[in-house]
Amino acid sequence: MPVMICFAVGIAMFGIGCTRTVVGTYRSDSPDNQFHLAIRTAGPYGRPFAEENKKDVRAVFFTGDPERSAGGATLKVIATAPSYQAQWEGNKRIVIDVVEGEPGKANRKLATAVFIYDEGRKRFKLE
Repeated sequence: MPVMICFAVGIAMFGIGCTRTVVGTYRSDSPDNQFHLAIRTAGPYGRPFAEENKKDVRAVFFTGDPERSAGGATLKVIATAPSYQAQWEGNKRIVIDVVEGEPGKANRKLATAVFIYDEGRKRFKLE
């Protein structure tokens, strides 16, 4: 019996340190509404999201009804509160700026990603 209790406590303690905050906060549609961009940010395991630390910014594109994945990529940034500014250039090219702080204000730029739609693979890829 004591072995079972120690095992359960060990599992519980291990699980506490493995949590990760994931925030899905951004969506942008292409001008023709054929494609949809969704961005989510994941903080590091076992660390407060609000601290300045490494975060994974995942951009994923969707198309169709029902929606299916049309590509994407993960950007790695060091930030406290990243936000995003996306600008579609036509229906198959988009520029995404990842910035620190609120969109539209003078912010520190963390990363820029340009995606284009690959007609042959039917997916967005980094340019």
